[in-house]
Amino acid sequence: MVSNPLLLVVLFILLNSCSSSSSSSAYNFPIAKPGCLDRCGNESIPFPFGIGEGCYLDQSQSFSVECNSSQLNFSGTHYPITNISLEGQFRTPNYVAYDCYGEGDQKVNPNHPWIKLGDPFIFNSTGNKFTVIGCDSIGVVEGTSYFRDYNTKSGCTSFCYLKEDVEDGSCSSIGCCQTSIPGGSRMINVTLASSSNNRFVSSFNPCSFAFVVAEDAFQFSADNLTNLESVVTLPVIVDWVISHNNCDEAKTNKSNYACKENSECYVEKGALGYRCRCSKGYEGNPYLGCQDIDECGNPDQCGKNGVCINTTGSYYCNCKKGYHQDAEGRCVEKNNNWAIIVG
Repeated sequence: MVSNPLLLVVLFILLNSCSSSSSSSAYNFPIAKPGCLDRCGNESIPFPFGIGEGCYLDQSQSFSVECNSSQLNFSGTHYPITNISLEGQFRTPNYVAYDCYGEGDQKVNPNHPWIKLGDPFIFNSTGNKFTVIGCDSIGVVEGTSYFRDYNTKSGCTSFCYLKEDVEDGSCSSIGCCQTSIPGGSRMINVTLASSSNNRFVSSFNPCSFAFVVAEDAFQFSADNLTNLESVVTLPVIVDWVISHNNCDEAKTNKSNYACKENSECYVEKGALGYRCRCSKGYEGNPYLGCQDIDECGNPDQCGKNGVCINTTGSYYCNCKKGYHQDAEGRCVEKNNNWAIIVG
C-alpha cells in the first residue's frame, strides 16, 4: 500500500512489479524553470511538474516528481508518470483486475484493485474505457468524485460459448465489452463476477479480466481470453488542472494565479478546475510565460508576392501592387472583374 499526498493506490500486488513505456515529447521552447531538470530518460517534465523544491508548482505537492534510473515517478513512490502534456494530461499504469476459477468452480487468487488519485487529478472520462474480457464475465467500475457525496457505477457484460465466436477487434459483448467510466472520478474501483464461475467455458477461458485503459493503448484480440494473465498493468489517461477554481476565482488570488505573461486562463468542459494556455500568436509554457511566434520565420508565410512583417502576437503581409491579403493571410492577385447588370 502506498500513501502520500499525491497518489494512493491499494492493490493486491506489489508496486515494484509495475512497468511503463516512455515516449518522448519534443518542445522548441523552455518547459522547466531555469536550473531545473526538464527530462527524465525519454520523458519531458514541463512545469508545473518538477523535480526538487522550487522546480514544481509550490501550491501543490501533487506536481512533485522524481527521476529514478531514467523512470519518472511520483515523488515518494515507485509509481510511474509518462506523457505529461501542457494541455493537461498524463498517463500512469493501472492494474488489471481478474477472477480465475479452478477445480470445483472455486475462485483462485482473485484480484480486484482500486486506485485513488491525489488532488487535483481525475481520470479522463473520454479517452479511457472500462473493458471487460471473458466469456462469462460481469464487470463493474465504481467512480468516486471530489464533489459528489455518492459514487457512480458503470459496467458491462461479456459472454460467449465458443472461442470461435469471438472476433478480433470487436468489443460488442461477445468475449469483450467496453463502456465509459463515470465522469469526474478521482478514485475507481473495479469488481468482477460470473454467472456460473466460468464452468462452461473454462477449457478456453478460465479467467475473467477487467480494467480501465486508455482507448488508444488497447486493441482486443481473441487471444486475450487467455494471454492477459501475464499482463500486470495497462496505461490510463489522467487529467490535471492547477486547482479547483474557475478563472474568475483564480484571478482574485494573484500570488497563486498560475497563468503567466502572454497566456490566458480557461476551463475545459467537464474539467474540475482551470488551466492556462498561450494567447493567440504566442507559444511556450503558459505556466512560465509565452513568447511571440515569429510567423515570418516561414519563408512562404505570405507567398511569393508579399513581404511578411512580424508584429507582437501577430503578423501582416505587405503585398506587391496588384495583390491583396486573402483570408488565409497570403498575397493573391486582386480580382478586377466587374459585374455588368443590364435591364
